[in-house]
Parts: sequence; structure tokens; C-alpha cells
Amino acid sequence: MGEVIPFSEPVLQSFRALQRKYCITSCLFHKFEKFIPELFKDETSVFQMIRENDTTDAPELNLDKVKQWIWSLFLLTKDEALYCGDELITAFHLLLCACTHVIGQLPSFLLQSPFAEYVIGGADEAQIIEHVASLASTTLEELQQVHTNYWQPYANSTLHCDVSNLLQLYHRRYLKHGDIDEMQFLNYDSLLLSAPTIANESNQQAANGGAPDTPVRASLNTLNQLKTLLAHSPARPSDQLVQYFKMCAADPQEDIQSRVRQLQDRFHSGFLEAVSTTAPTSQFEQTVRQRYAVALSLYYRVMESMLKSEEERLSTSDFTSLLSSDAFHTALLACSVEVVLAVYRSASGKLLARDLATEFSFPWVLQVFNLSPFNFVKVLESFIKAEPQLTVDIVKHLQLTEHRILEELAWHKGSPVFELLHQSVLLTPTRPHQANPTQLFLSPRSPELRTSSSYPLALFLGKVSRLAHSRMLQLCRYLDISADVQQKIWACLEHVINHRSELLMDRHLDQIIMCCIYAICKILLEKEVKFKSIVAVYRRMPHATQEVYKNVLLSDSKTDSIITFYNQVFMQLLKAHILQYYSASSSRTATSPTSSANVNNSASPHTPYTPSHKLLASPMYTVPGHMNFYVSPMTDSPFKIPESPTLTPTTRRLQTYTVRVGERLGSADKLKAINEAIRMSPASTTTRTSFPGGSTSHTPKSQKRLQFDQPSEESAAKKVSTICRIKYRNAQ
Repeated sequence: MGEVIPFSEPVLQSFRALQRKYCITSCLFHKFEKFIPELFKDETSVFQMIRENDTTDAPELNLDKVKQWIWSLFLLTKDEALYCGDELITAFHLLLCACTHVIGQLPSFLLQSPFAEYVIGGADEAQIIEHVASLASTTLEELQQVHTNYWQPYANSTLHCDVSNLLQLYHRRYLKHGDIDEMQFLNYDSLLLSAPTIANESNQQAANGGAPDTPVRASLNTLNQLKTLLAHSPARPSDQLVQYFKMCAADPQEDIQSRVRQLQDRFHSGFLEAVSTTAPTSQFEQTVRQRYAVALSLYYRVMESMLKSEEERLSTSDFTSLLSSDAFHTALLACSVEVVLAVYRSASGKLLARDLATEFSFPWVLQVFNLSPFNFVKVLESFIKAEPQLTVDIVKHLQLTEHRILEELAWHKGSPVFELLHQSVLLTPTRPHQANPTQLFLSPRSPELRTSSSYPLALFLGKVSRLAHSRMLQLCRYLDISADVQQKIWACLEHVINHRSELLMDRHLDQIIMCCIYAICKILLEKEVKFKSIVAVYRRMPHATQEVYKNVLLSDSKTDSIITFYNQVFMQLLKAHILQYYSASSSRTATSPTSSANVNNSASPHTPYTPSHKLLASPMYTVPGHMNFYVSPMTDSPFKIPESPTLTPTTRRLQTYTVRVGERLGSADKLKAINEAIRMSPASTTTRTSFPGGSTSHTPKSQKRLQFDQPSEESAAKKVSTICRIKYRNAQ
């Protein structure tokens, strides 16, 4: 199976946006198909009723025409009205608005009961909206807000168009913008979905006696559960919470409410700024206020639950230090806002990957509230414990945000993590796996500063270590690395996290994991684990992105591939530490009477071997798929790296080079010509390689790097690195 060609980041972002749009539209269409029979009579009854009363030559109005009418009206309004077309719940409510409008325009004989009675009795649109909301199992408040804020301002221009005009309008828009022709869902286009799929789902639903958990249903359930949870939690402090405020040495209520108003202003301006490029900001004023109000209710509810839990644990009701902490309140409110935003933009954790970002995806809320990721992550575990009724999807989302902070966001330059590492003596908390908000958010003026600073730091580094260990084990299992080598890799990785954390500044945890794996395997394994193999395995992990191994910070703002980072930064700083593992392994092997037997009879290719003269020379490699093509290091090369006190034969083993070889280099004559050119080339810092036909190629040594993309056949020969000698042997 061929390797997937990695695309540039702009192309990947376009693919992700297209993928998310397809997922959202597909989910809505499946829901639309199942919802239509509850509103309109089926095609058979429609044909019969129209035939009996038809006295004109007008086109027949049937269920297919009704579906075209609703779907085209919905698509046109969605593209025009929604600032964020991939917000599933708002889009679904917009689809319900289209259904409501068409119901009011159709004759009663095409409608199911009670909509037929509504039309005959001249009921207003509000009654129809109320019953549609009930059938869709959504809240009337949400549907009315979308109808007022999105449907009415943007649908007026298309409400009086007939079906054919709507289809023409959509077709012109599709030709202008491209991407997905969403009208093809109605035709069950095989590139989008197949008709039997929906039929099979309907049959399965009937057989099971219940509705399947579709993405739309899952999102609506999550939203409804959140609203049910907060039904009796106002967007203000409860009486019990006010009592906690009064028990403090100084009542913090005024400061808390002032902070809430300031953060509301930031949220309001940040939200409107994010949507200002797609629509007038006045259309979203009510949406901003409504979502912040929901977040505020959750904020006060969780705060009260936290204080009750701390009161039971500490047997005190005075929480002056905690309730006077600006970081605590900002982090708690930010977490509440993130939950609300995630609920509204969610479709399904199984359908949509975490990297399909929207305008308000994490860490947007941190930027708006000017909150450090380190302070945000301190409240996450306490937040989940304080509100056990959170849905599984919300908890999973919060776990993903924690992982993003642990792996990258908390390691940005200027993070409080580095200040704590320099100022605090790391003390292991008495309960290292417990996240207690009182200890995590002690006031900086507290006399317990030394302990309070070490507690969150130790807890944070413990979480980082657990995440790093889990990912390291995944990679090692894929690479078939033995358990004893895994232990040494983990020892090296743990050393970096706890004692050389500067290597993580503005970098990704996965970069350090891959470098540790390569370095330890390089000195302990007889068969080399190549960096390209590590990267190939890493790309299979669900959280992997190509930016992790293609753009690694070297110094200042300069970035390069992970192999350059390993050679120029990682290996230079950790060389002495890494060689300790080789020395320890060498000492143990030398005293073992069965060491040679273990080497010769090793069953796994990735097991430790007895250090010998092989340490001084790399083995000869065969190119995969080419039995007669061999690559080995040059022994007498004019381009040989000069000996220096800092690069001994032992430490040279830690250095890594890349052989740039294509899949087919050509005939034996071409390979001989390459070898001849290498032998005749003068010594210089720039490699000059001749090829048949008189062409030359210049490859400065500074540009030698790991090749993640497969070179083309035409340019393969020009990319042969002269750090190696190429040998060709004809099989007889």
C-alpha cells in the first residue's frame, strides 16, 4: 500500500472545512428524510388526492416537489444567514424554519394532522412553530430565536420564489462558490450517500423499536440535557452561594460580579468580531447574550458545588483565598463558556475530528479572556467532578482540551509553567492525583506560597508524564520495541520533562517523544529504527498532524524538520545523558555470561545487542523493493566530517543522516556514473554530482534533512546524498 502524499497546511484546512460541511449537511439530510413523513403525506396519497381534484394542466405538486422546496430554501438561507455554517444545532433549527414556512403555504390535503387542521383553521405561524419544535424534540425557545435572528432577516428574498426559481438560484451560487452540490443529496448521489442506506436505517429503527442515535439527535440531546441541568440555576449567585461569600473575611461578591461584567464585554466583542466578516453584527446580539447567560448559570452552579465539596473535605466555610483568586474565577467561567460553545457547535465526536476547527474552537476562549492555558487546565478536573451530570460528549471534549494544553499550549514562551519551574522547589503533593481547587488557586500573597506553587506544578507535570507515557507506549508497540528498551526511552523522556523542560518551550510534546525513541534505539539496538519509520507510525495516531514533524522550532523563529531539530538541538543538549544508557547497557552486558547468546539468538529485531565494533560503523542497508540496491557509509570520503573533540566515534552514532533515494534510480550504467562522479569530485562543503547527459546538482550540506515526501522518478537521482556510497550488485 502506497504512502499518502502529505498536503500543505492551506490545502489541509480546505479539506477539513469541506469535510465538516459534508458531515453537517449529511447529518441534516438524514434527519430531514426521517422528519418529512411526520409533516407531509406520502407520495401515494398525494397523487391520489391531486388526481381527484385536478381540473388544470398545472404541474403536479407531490412530495418530491415539497422536499425540493424545503431543501433548496434551507440551503440558500443557510449559506446567507449563518456566520458559521458548520454549527449543527443552529443549522438544524434553520431547517425546521424552512419546514414551518412551507407547511403554511401548502393546501391542507398535503399535510399530516394536526398541521392540516392548523391550516384550515387559519392558525398563525407561532402555533405551527410550537408543534414542529415538539415533534423535533427541541426547545421552543431555541427555535424561536433562530426564526427571529436568522430566518426572518435572510429568507425574505427567497420566500416568494417557486421551486424552479429556487433551484436556479442555488445552481448559480454553487457554480460561483464550488465545493459540494448539496442539492444532490435529494438525488441520493452515490458520491454523497446511497438510497438503500436510509431505507436500511429506517428498517433497523422499526425492528429495534426506537430511534437511532444520529448526530443531530445526539447534539439535540446534549443541548437539552444541558438546559435541563440548568433549568433551576439562574445566571446569578444562589442563596447558598451568597452565604459562602458572606463567610469570607472580605465579601468577594462585588468583585466577582464586576469580573463577570468585564468578561462578558470581552466575550461580546470577541464573538461579534469573529462573525463581522460574514454578516452584520446586529444580527447576533441576542445570540451572544443568550449563550453567555447559559455559561453564567453553569459557572455559578459549578462554583457552588465546588465549595460544598471543599467544605466537606476541609471542614471550613471560609474560602477567602480561593474566592479572591482572579485566576480561579476566570478559569471557571472560561470552562463554562467552552462547554456551551462546544455543545452548540458539536455534531458528533465520532464523525468530526477535533482538528475541524471553527471560529470559536478552543483555545478561542482563552484568547478572549486573556487566560493562560496552565491556569485553565488547573480547573478542568475539579469542574468535571463538581458537575457529575455532564454528558459523555462534553467530558470527552474537555479531555481533548486538556490534552492540547498538556502537549503544546502550556509550553508556549511566557507560560507560568516556566516561572514555577524556576522559582519553586518541586514537592510531591500528599495526594498527587487529586485536583483540589483550594490548593491549586491559593493567593500569591498566602504564606503557603512555596507549597501552593509546587502543588499545581507537580500535578501538571504528573499529567504531562502520564500523557507522554501513554503516547510513547503506542509508538513503541507499533515499532515492535522491546519492554526493556521502552523503559530506557521512558527514563530519557521523563528526564526531559522534569529537568530539561526548556526543550519543550514553543514545541510539541510528541516531538520530544519521537526524539527520545530515536536516540535510545540508536545506541541500544543493532537494527536501526529510522526516523522516517517513527514518523510514519506517528502519522497513524489519531491526534497527529504533519506540523509536528515538519515544522519544529530550532532557535528564535527559525523552524525546520524534526530531524534537523534532533541533530542541532536535542542531541547537542542531551548527548551526555543519552550516552549514560549506552554505558549502563554496556556494563551489564559485559558482566553477563549469556550476552553473546542473547545477541545471536534474539528473536526480535528491536532488542538490545552487545556493543562491539559495530558501534563504530553503520550497517549496509538495502532499499525496500530493490533487492540489488545497497547503501552504506563512505569509508574514505573527501566529504567526511572532520574529527573533533565534541564528535567522537561513539557520539557520532547519535547523529542521523538521510539518504535521499527514489523508488527507481535507473540502470546500472547510471549508478556507475554516479559513483564515478562521487570519486572524482573535489572536496568542498557543497556536493556536486554529475549525471548522464552532463547535468549537475548542487546540494549544500546544510540542507540535508529528512524527506517525508516521496521524490518523483525524474528527480530521484538528483537527490542522492553523497554522505553515503552507493553500491550496486547484479544478481546472478
